Amino acid sequence: MKFQSGKDSRKLLALTIYNDFAAVREVRSLQFETEINHLVIGDLPAGIEADSFFVKGAAVLEQDYERGITDKEQLLKKYIGRVVTVGNLESGTETKVRLLKAGFDFIGKIEGTDEIFVNPGGHIILPSKGVEIQIDPAISCRIETLHEDTDVGLHYLVSGLNWEANYTAELLDEEMILNGWIKITNYAGGDFENCQIRAVAGILKRSGEGVPLMENSRFNAKDPSGELKPYGFSEGNVYELDGTFSIAEGGFKQVRFLHNQHAAFQKTYRIEDRQENASIQLQLGNATDPGLNIPLPQGIIKFYGHGGNGELEFLGEDEISHMSAKEKIVVTIGKTFDLTNKSFEKSRKVTGGSEYVTFVYRIKNSKQKNVAVLVDHLVSDPIWEMESSTHDYEVKASRTLEFHVRMGAGKTVELEFTYKAKRR
Repeated sequence: MKFQSGKDSRKLLALTIYNDFAAVREVRSLQFETEINHLVIGDLPAGIEADSFFVKGAAVLEQDYERGITDKEQLLKKYIGRVVTVGNLESGTETKVRLLKAGFDFIGKIEGTDEIFVNPGGHIILPSKGVEIQIDPAISCRIETLHEDTDVGLHYLVSGLNWEANYTAELLDEEMILNGWIKITNYAGGDFENCQIRAVAGILKRSGEGVPLMENSRFNAKDPSGELKPYGFSEGNVYELDGTFSIAEGGFKQVRFLHNQHAAFQKTYRIEDRQENASIQLQLGNATDPGLNIPLPQGIIKFYGHGGNGELEFLGEDEISHMSAKEKIVVTIGKTFDLTNKSFEKSRKVTGGSEYVTFVYRIKNSKQKNVAVLVDHLVSDPIWEMESSTHDYEVKASRTLEFHVRMGAGKTVELEFTYKAKRR
């Protein structure tokens, strides 16, 4: 006996969303009066990857994928060899035609006269009996006989589902209040109603190549607010959302996963390789507060601060990559007009087999307060060593220097340094 299972028999629906696809887990209740050996699973999304489908709880002997009716041509092909009715609204006539071909051309043979009918005008009426029509995608399974009611688990992949994170941050004196949202878009060719949702950041290998989702990492952390539940899953990171949600096909849904999370921050000014205006950077965490105790998925943070009238004003935005718990987060939200720089190469002298290069950064602080400025300089020579500098510095990479400059209000400071490069 055949048994049809639709969404009405669904007891559970869960989505694990990656980047542009998702793993779907369903539990459906099979309740029947006589034993069954043929199971038709309907109400599946059009974006299902049929070769990923499998059933737990019933022994499947073979299965066929029916992708459902998507257009007129596909529907008419179901009736090839059968008699259909061609109606003409203008004349009020109806003609019985045995359908011979359906596709770009409609070809039929008129019943009783055997005349050939090609691409008739008017409308086509199809008989209601004799042809089984599957409107939506379905999986038809021949199974070992089931003798009593049972629950089965369905597992499959579906393309067209995606997720991304975005944040808002309100800046106070020395801390920020962070809120986070996960945005889910659905172009999978079906609705997902009352489903549990998990979002995965990781790197998976599909179709012979690695599919980068977000930076690979592994965590096990707990959100103090109870709204976000990140945990390790294989080699990725999973964000589980509390509750159940419905996502309509062709739409998107935003779900809050981070609520009023407080974090200390420090503001810094940085001049990056001879730029004229200093960048404004924010670093989450400080010496006593290492930062957020939860991992954060990749996304854009929009920053707001209180203006002179106390109202919130937009300050800028930046994107973060996937961050582990307590990892230092540095973002750039814009440039300042009152902290400027004029830099130039002061001299380049050759002595023996070496070249001595001197650079000057003339930095002007027009602010009415003391500031600290970080100055990044990229050394163009591959082999070099520092000879002298007016300010402290660190070598951040093989050819990147970071200088630490403290400035008084309304002051101008010159940073000068000389390095020796080996001539080629």
